[in-house]
Amino acid sequence: MRSSRRPALLAVLAVLLIPAIASASGGGDFAAAEQEGWFWMYLAAFGAGFLTSLTPCVYPMIPITLAIFGARGKDVSKRRAIGLATAYVFGMGVTYAVLGVVFATVFGATGFGSQLSHPAVVIPLVAVFVAFAASMFGAFELNLPSGLQARLNQIGGKGWGGAFAMGSVGGLIAAPCTGPFLGGLLAFTAKTSALGGGSMLFVYALGMGVLFWFIAAFALSLPKSGPWMDSVKSVGGVLMLLAALYFLKPLLPWMRTFASPELWFLLAAIAMCVVGLVLGAIHLTFHGTRGEKARKGLGLALVLAGAFGIWAWKLTPKQHLPWVHDEAAAYAQARQLHKGVMVDFSATWCGPCDELELTFGDDDVYAAITASFVPLKVDVSENDDDDLKARAKYGAVTLPSVVFLDTEGNVIGRVSDKIEPDEMLEIVGPAAAKIRAASAKLPWMQDDTAAFAKARQLHKGVMVYFSAKWSAPSEELERTLGEPAVSDAITASFVPLKFDVSQSTDADMRARQQFGSTTLPSIVFVDADGNVIGRVSQLLERDALMDVIRPAAAQIGPRATKK
Repeated sequence: MRSSRRPALLAVLAVLLIPAIASASGGGDFAAAEQEGWFWMYLAAFGAGFLTSLTPCVYPMIPITLAIFGARGKDVSKRRAIGLATAYVFGMGVTYAVLGVVFATVFGATGFGSQLSHPAVVIPLVAVFVAFAASMFGAFELNLPSGLQARLNQIGGKGWGGAFAMGSVGGLIAAPCTGPFLGGLLAFTAKTSALGGGSMLFVYALGMGVLFWFIAAFALSLPKSGPWMDSVKSVGGVLMLLAALYFLKPLLPWMRTFASPELWFLLAAIAMCVVGLVLGAIHLTFHGTRGEKARKGLGLALVLAGAFGIWAWKLTPKQHLPWVHDEAAAYAQARQLHKGVMVDFSATWCGPCDELELTFGDDDVYAAITASFVPLKVDVSENDDDDLKARAKYGAVTLPSVVFLDTEGNVIGRVSDKIEPDEMLEIVGPAAAKIRAASAKLPWMQDDTAAFAKARQLHKGVMVYFSAKWSAPSEELERTLGEPAVSDAITASFVPLKFDVSQSTDADMRARQQFGSTTLPSIVFVDADGNVIGRVSQLLERDALMDVIRPAAAQIGPRATKK
């Protein structure tokens, strides 16, 4: 019976390894999952937990641990066995979740993420990950003090409470193998919220508990321990080194720019990974012969270079916007070109900011932005007083943060998260339309005497427009007047004269009475002698407005000719 169940067990283990493999793909660490959002972060944490359960410190002890708190035996029902295993796993989950909450609360409150561009923070953190990797490769073991470990070993016993208590210390007792994975996760939870950090560490415990539940439910024996567990630890070592490279990236600019978006770069990176695996990056150890050590070292170097190259390729856009890095220069250029300004706040330590660069590099997004905006890049990696003032000025509360403005500084669009090209175009489109409308504004005159004098000089009529700041239809009609086709038709035959009657002063009332303006908005087309030749007394769409402008303009031509 046992031998017939063995293939099924191995098949299930293969399926359960998928999350662990997924967490190692596309960059091989939690940083890669971070680019994709919380679902992938949780999946990576679950995979890391399952991978931890396959290490020599945990895997051989699973059946023994189950037997100690009473989840194995002839007289134990399946329901009780699963319940006890659940109590054990939840005990681990509570311990890990508390650690996650503490790290996220303490380090998150100090702005840990914003400190990841400072060598004083990054170099020690990278050294810790390298130490974790060395531990996974067998250089040394991360053990608790012997006295503390002896006390922890005495905690627990049979029953629900005993299972929960054993679980609460079980992950700590297995520190030589859980330490590196747990340390790596904690480094990432320091960049999240207390809820995010605690929940991610709890999911890590659930990943570790998969085999406990499986053995408790089916009363099967695990495949024998062997050299394959050293391979599992090697995978963990590779993940730790990739995490070290991730944190090192903000200090070394070339690590952010060396990749090419071309297919050949991806294929070369994949080939390096394959060659490194064949040489022995995973299946060999540093405890073998000198030749095996050399193969292991070279293989590791190739796998690291290839995996980091794959990740860099994934985050390299096809093209970069023509960024301007000086605020005054960007606004000056925008005024000269009759464009708006797109301000992008980013940081070298901000993963979603890198992801947003891919959206900017999309052909349609690139064309839409460069056609109507001058792109201004504001690097707030240092998070100093100047950075905080810039973010406060534009309301950039989160990163990434993109603000679309006209040249007067009015916000006409905003992005506060990484989004796909289609979503970006839905924001850029309306913002660009406002810029086009603003650039086509009529050359309003405010003095009626000067306007009529100019009209006589140019043999044109006068378009008298009455509006008020409190009148929403007036603002809507003014946007229609600013559309290129409408503004061209007006300026060809009329001098635009605008009366702002927001205050309803005596002068405002006299002007409205003079031209018969009884409603708002109100437009009166007159010739240079003040004779009314057209009138608009309500909000009109472009086509309806053009139906009024054309006949009025047609009357200006013959009258100008007679004079």
